[in-house]
Amino acid sequence: MRRHGFLLSRHDTDLWCRELHIDLRSLARAQRLRRRRRRALWLLAVLCFVAAVLALLWRGLS
Repeated sequence: MRRHGFLLSRHDTDLWCRELHIDLRSLARAQRLRRRRRRALWLLAVLCFVAAVLALLWRGLS
């Protein structure tokens, strides 16, 4: 495997691939957490909006 013009040994290649795999897994985990957090914020915003509309309707009917 060539990397920056140097020929890596099998051991170096294995280490590099292992580190890359760990980095990709941690990146995927971070993306999942970010997506989950964004979804939770959207849900919170929708619930707040619904609560505000219901409060206005309840006050208007009273």
